[in-house]
Amino acid sequence: MAAAFIAFRPYDSRYSDFLVLHARQLFCFADTHRGRYDRVRSHDELLWAAAWLFEATDDKLYLHYVAENAAVHGGTGWAVTEFSWDNKFAGLQLLLTKPVYCTSRTGTTCSTLAAFLLAVYSRYLNMADANLFCPDGQLGPDMLLKFAQSQADYILGRNPKSMSYLVGYGWNHPSRVRHRGASIPSVFVLPSAVGCIEGFDEWYVSKNGNPNVIEGALVGDPDRRDEFYDDRCKYEQTEPSIAGNAPLIGLFAVLDSLAGDRGYDEKKSAESHRTPAGE
Repeated sequence: MAAAFIAFRPYDSRYSDFLVLHARQLFCFADTHRGRYDRVRSHDELLWAAAWLFEATDDKLYLHYVAENAAVHGGTGWAVTEFSWDNKFAGLQLLLTKPVYCTSRTGTTCSTLAAFLLAVYSRYLNMADANLFCPDGQLGPDMLLKFAQSQADYILGRNPKSMSYLVGYGWNHPSRVRHRGASIPSVFVLPSAVGCIEGFDEWYVSKNGNPNVIEGALVGDPDRRDEFYDDRCKYEQTEPSIAGNAPLIGLFAVLDSLAGDRGYDEKKSAESHRTPAGE
């Protein structure tokens, strides 16, 4: 009924209000009076219903219900390959991608992927002499490319912290990257091999900078206030990932090809872009 409310809302507000009212009532009844069906397992149905009610009403009560019960009932902690009358967890996970995408701390991964796709798409639009049509107007290929480059500039240091999030680039970049190979000295330096537990106890929690610089690695992302904490324990900020680095390489390749023989244009680069003399 919550899904039907969304479908009918643009065409019949009275009927759609009727649907969402009864959807709320049915959810409350089903959650309060489990009955014998609870012995079979109705958790996926309740979570699925709560997710749709949140989608329909934007009522945080239903999102909190999912957050408090999904992990306990096994709805979000594993990859579900089936969606059927007896298993709604796959649908639940799909619905949750929208609020999770908006709130999760994967900024550089999302921005590099989006910027890469925009840069590539701008070239197709340019070749076709076309624009991107949006509800509020049109965007030309130059505007898409400009935004894509702004994301690269932010990563390389044009941000409120004047910090490069590409390890080894510039004078101000993360030094405590959450990466085992970068955090532990080489086997040629240490007297003996480092075991898993020893690696955590001695090197993971160390406040010292990484003994090995993992050149070119893109770390996580700053928070919504542009704050960044160079701490291995904050994996969401200091851990590099293939998902973030792969599209960044593509983005740099596009920007470099457009810059011609000059390479990446650094005429207006931030101070952190410049490598100190002697490095």
